[in-house]
Amino acid sequence: RDTPKQFKRLYSGPGDDSQILQSFDYARHIYLRKVTGNWALVMLEDLQNMTKIGWVRWRTSEGKFYYFPSIQETF
Repeated sequence: RDTPKQFKRLYSGPGDDSQILQSFDYARHIYLRKVTGNWALVMLEDLQNMTKIGWVRWRTSEGKFYYFPSIQETF
């Protein structure tokens, strides 16, 4: 709930200067696709079961986490 707004936005690329695609308040599921530094490419499912894809900032430059990537491999 106390996550700053800039961490609840989907971006077109891994950077603050990338285009903001959408904002979201809550996600039912967040699926990790790729991690690049402080950014993660995710596919999320919102509370209305809509699927959204984009980059989120998952931690600050100082190392504070807002999302905890869970990497699971299936074979």
